[in-house]
Amino acid sequence: MAWYPSEQLESYLASGPSSLGVPDSLAIDTDSQLNVDRARRHAKLYDRDADELVDLALRFKAAGGKVIFAPTAEEIEQRQDSFCMHITQDMHLIPVCHQGLNRSQVLHFVLLAAAARMGAAASELVSAPHGATSGCDPFCAHHHLSESNFVEWLHDPGHLFRVSYDIEGDTDPQQGPLHRAFLAAFGSRKVPRVGEDAAYRLHHLNDATELTKMELERTQLRRFMSDTLFQPDLPPLLRHRRRLFVAFMRAAPIVMERLLEVQAQQPQWIPLNATVVALPYYDDLNTALRNAQQEAARASLSVHEWLRQAHVSFFARLASLFYVVTPTPRVADGEAQSDPTEPLATS
Repeated sequence: MAWYPSEQLESYLASGPSSLGVPDSLAIDTDSQLNVDRARRHAKLYDRDADELVDLALRFKAAGGKVIFAPTAEEIEQRQDSFCMHITQDMHLIPVCHQGLNRSQVLHFVLLAAAARMGAAASELVSAPHGATSGCDPFCAHHHLSESNFVEWLHDPGHLFRVSYDIEGDTDPQQGPLHRAFLAAFGSRKVPRVGEDAAYRLHHLNDATELTKMELERTQLRRFMSDTLFQPDLPPLLRHRRRLFVAFMRAAPIVMERLLEVQAQQPQWIPLNATVVALPYYDDLNTALRNAQQEAARASLSVHEWLRQAHVSFFARLASLFYVVTPTPRVADGEAQSDPTEPLATS
């Protein structure tokens, strides 16, 4: 079923014809001084050494890809830096965070709102969310497993995506309140992550009593993700599109490394049809949950309403990073086309 944003949510997205002249942050080069400075300044947020992160980005560029590092929310709010990424109809956008359960889920709905704004097919423009560190891709700890190293990667089971999941009856102190607040904010539940169906059929991904089966299943799931999400190019039906991974914090370098790894395994060199947009944004939703009791009482709100508002605020913060390039209206023969940058005449 298609999802359409409420008027309030849609109002957070800026849009217009591309000729309006809003600078596109995707236009900067991977090795530009601005981009390299951002990478070095925020390297710790990506859980990397500054030199290591810059080197990874440059290797990604040499492989045919592109990396754009965004400023922090605080830098934007204090007008120390700026960022505005144009969303166009020729894109395929993949939201990524570490679990695929919070930040990338909200970003997924921001991108769905963008698709609705431009009248694009959401299934082609927007991918399901991906969890880079504990979703459905064993990016590490998938072979030579032992009782000491298997914990380096653990699958976060997607119980909330099952038909049997009872959102109102979920008593988990973290999952329950966040999932209910998400539903209240967006009128829809969270969507299954990339690879969810493949992971659901495997029963030993976290089973430390069956290390041999665990290794077999993790290798199988990793191969599935390599053959789908991390292929150097999109599948034929989407090959005309530009692929962009919009990834939060440490998920960004993990995505780059997986794309480079799979590219190196190809029988012949294929340039990466991929741009990684790295967002140094914390999980505001878990932060809101930790402070919910105190902050909700201070605002004279229920904890549920406080968390609902936190989801809407995070949606608005993410939406402010994008500019939806809407199709230019067709002009009938003989009609003059107005300049969209020209102010309207007043009487």
